[in-house]
Amino acid sequence: WNIYKGFSSSSPVATPGSSSTAGASCMGGPSSCASATGIVGVSSEEDLLLFMQNIRSASKNFNKLLATMEANNIYPDIICLTEVWIKRDSLLLYELDDYDLYDCLNNNYRAGGVMVYVRKDDVESEQLEVTFSSADSVCVRVSIGGRPFVFLCIYRLHIFPVSLFLSELSTNLDHLKMSNLFLLGDININRLSARDSADYEDLLAVHGLHPLVDEPTRIARGSSTCIDHVYCRSSAHWSGKSSANVHHLGITDHSAVTVSVAGAFSGFAGRHGMDDACPPSLRLDYAKLNECLRYEPWSDVMAMHDVNDAFQSFIDRMAGFMSSCTTRKDRVNGRGRKVKPWITSELCGKLRKKNDLLRLARDSPLNHRLVDYSKRYAESVDVSVEAARISYYSGKLDEAGDDYGKCWKVINEVTGRARKKPGVKSVISKDGTVLTDQAMICNEMNDYFVSVARDLTVRAPVVRRFPTSMSSRTFYMRPTSPLEVLNVIRDLKCKCAPGMDGIDNALLKRTSYNITDILAHLINLSLESGIFPQILKSVLVVPVFKKGDKRLLNNYRPISLVSSISKVIEKIVYTRMYGYMTGAGLHSSVQFGFRSGSGCEDAMRRIIGQLNTSLNRPGGVCAAVLFVDLTKAFDLVRHDVLLEKLDAMGFRGVTLSWLRSYLCDREQRVRLGAECLSAPGKCELGVPQGSVLGPLLFLVYLYGLLCSFFRGTMTAYADDMALFYCEETRSGVSEAMRSDLRYLREWLDAHGMIMSSKTVFMEFGRDIQHHNYIMSHSMTCCQEFGPCPETCVAICKVQHYKYLGLTIDASLTWELHIDALVSSVRQVVRQLYALRRCCPASLLRAFYFALVESRLRYAISIWGNACQTHLRPLQVAQKSALRVMSYAVRREPSAPLFERWKILRLQSLYVLRVAEMGFGRSIPGRFSVQRTIRGRERYVVPRPLSERF
Repeated sequence: WNIYKGFSSSSPVATPGSSSTAGASCMGGPSSCASATGIVGVSSEEDLLLFMQNIRSASKNFNKLLATMEANNIYPDIICLTEVWIKRDSLLLYELDDYDLYDCLNNNYRAGGVMVYVRKDDVESEQLEVTFSSADSVCVRVSIGGRPFVFLCIYRLHIFPVSLFLSELSTNLDHLKMSNLFLLGDININRLSARDSADYEDLLAVHGLHPLVDEPTRIARGSSTCIDHVYCRSSAHWSGKSSANVHHLGITDHSAVTVSVAGAFSGFAGRHGMDDACPPSLRLDYAKLNECLRYEPWSDVMAMHDVNDAFQSFIDRMAGFMSSCTTRKDRVNGRGRKVKPWITSELCGKLRKKNDLLRLARDSPLNHRLVDYSKRYAESVDVSVEAARISYYSGKLDEAGDDYGKCWKVINEVTGRARKKPGVKSVISKDGTVLTDQAMICNEMNDYFVSVARDLTVRAPVVRRFPTSMSSRTFYMRPTSPLEVLNVIRDLKCKCAPGMDGIDNALLKRTSYNITDILAHLINLSLESGIFPQILKSVLVVPVFKKGDKRLLNNYRPISLVSSISKVIEKIVYTRMYGYMTGAGLHSSVQFGFRSGSGCEDAMRRIIGQLNTSLNRPGGVCAAVLFVDLTKAFDLVRHDVLLEKLDAMGFRGVTLSWLRSYLCDREQRVRLGAECLSAPGKCELGVPQGSVLGPLLFLVYLYGLLCSFFRGTMTAYADDMALFYCEETRSGVSEAMRSDLRYLREWLDAHGMIMSSKTVFMEFGRDIQHHNYIMSHSMTCCQEFGPCPETCVAICKVQHYKYLGLTIDASLTWELHIDALVSSVRQVVRQLYALRRCCPASLLRAFYFALVESRLRYAISIWGNACQTHLRPLQVAQKSALRVMSYAVRREPSAPLFERWKILRLQSLYVLRVAEMGFGRSIPGRFSVQRTIRGRERYVVPRPLSERF
């Protein structure tokens, strides 16, 4: 009867069902609770620890879950959460840095949803396919040192009959024949009731699954049930090594369950030591480095006449200076690392005290004062969890001040946009072998990336060369100066990963005053001798996973990291070449890519403008657009053909020799993790990816094609080409399209390029034909004899197509594009909800402009005047964003919010963009006249401000 009294006295009283030690652990406040966890965790580094919790709304309890795990020293390898109650567009908010996330989200019912986290540093995991209509489920296979474990996490929807669930469960278990199988989750079947669980228990027994949890997992008023289950089927080696414990942590009305698999990591080297996915932390002392460079004369480098020797000596010496001025700190693996930085020791103490209070109240239900006190304290701690998170991030944003780079880093951390990309743990080689060794994976990936273009050239028949007209002008490569080099370095982006030499843009910018003289000398030596330094031709490639099976090589995109010194040289050459081509009229007027003053919206507006003009003619016409897609266009550029075109344009002599040296003998190496590097691979085709000159050289390669005569009207943005056709009859459109396809295929075959099967056409206007494809035959195809070879392409008719980020539909309603915008804006609205309590208004507004208005503005001059029926959902989504930012209720008028935040409505954005197109943003001040002149029709056009409302 005096348990509650003990909380205010200096000598606590032991109670039935609890020890005096447990009671004492909560009586001195949070600090005295530091050692009392009450959790039976993993007893050895060789054990696998699984944590399961019915979270009943991740948006409400996710942060509480993370803080409770930290407070009780729970660092699981696998986390299984049921009843997450979220939708896919908000999933980004619940990703964890050290874990891979697998999910099954239920968008049809409020309850439901399963998320499974697997620690990426320890194991290799993949999701297996299971099928349930009566439950949400995630099945993950985890391989630890070649030993497979399968975890099937389920949330059974109680609205469906148990018989249907048991039938589907039996079907799925028939396909899961693995020996080490764990079935767990909220099944909504009470194991403590023999009548309710008899059929369920019989089914699992038939499949060799035995229970690990036999006590209540949900204790509510007047009921005590075991509906959160863990079943295990183990091989003979693991028999009896799995155990489970139930913990009443007060996260929800469901208890948490931890499962320990003893010895699962025995003999697994990846469990301990360094984290291969994260490179070591390196800190370069720029003050010391500049001191070294300031007194370096570079006399021996200046005396060298060989370009390769001079650059090699310069880079080697820079590497030596960098090494002597760098300190290294290795990073340990993720287990035991704090999940979130805002979880403080004080907060952990409060959470442990809350757990002890709830346990005491549960053991003494008749002590109403204790029960009421424990509830009030639990509520206050739950508020403290959210307050700690908000306080931490608000402090970080205050520290960042006006440094928007640091501010965005904090914002990305809050919204989950800055997640670490998982490493490559295994791939399937060309011969079907599964590779797990990092060195072998590196070499296999590099061989694949290098061979893709080479294998495609075997398919591309080269039939004949197209004649190239010679220019009477000749390009002169003028030398550079230290001042120009300094200005080029200043214009480099600060955040850019280094290439093979380890020198990044930030280093060049911070040491620019001490190296511009020697760099200018080396660059001039290269330009005068016509030799591009060999050391700068080696490119570092980082594979980035796209989607699909992580073991398939074609699901990775190679990202090339070029040397920053090479970028400086290329920018200097690019300025000269681009200026010459502009003066000589060697830019195609229909090419909108990689040209100053033109962009994607210009290309799209040209096509849609032609469509609108033709379809609005009296009587109507037949129109169509052929969207041409090329396979690996940049990688299939033939160097001999490109050099011929450069020579014809006027790049001759030493300049042509320099460009030939720049293109040939290039190599690349793939890097995985911190230090795993592949053997070099030769790049014999294509323009260098990630380079500055590459896009310009590609425009030179396509110049002849874009200047050719087509019956249709050509529009191009780099390699994305579209041909517009307008004829009186549909047969006339078809004939013109076939004629252009014959010429286009002839040109592509002559230049070693391949038309992709993604090439499609769309028909607009009246008299839509019923044929669904057009066959584009290659020049080597004998159409009269036998089937077409694989180089022939069937060009299909489509009803919608995404061109340069704009989804065009055959009816020009823009409904599909607007629907995609609505989904993206709604996702940002959920991120704004997570940000608003810890972010100042100015930064919240900047976040809105970066992720909402930037998407609304893209090509709005084309789709912004769509039917109001289609625009209405997007207008609602925009208003929702403002209401979230303003803490406004759903039906609060939006007009004052737009004025308060100085944000334009969707329709106003459209009007503004059309006005900018009509008057131009850079109109000189000739409209503003202060005296009376004859041109009275001139009027003042106010310059649009950056702050509008």
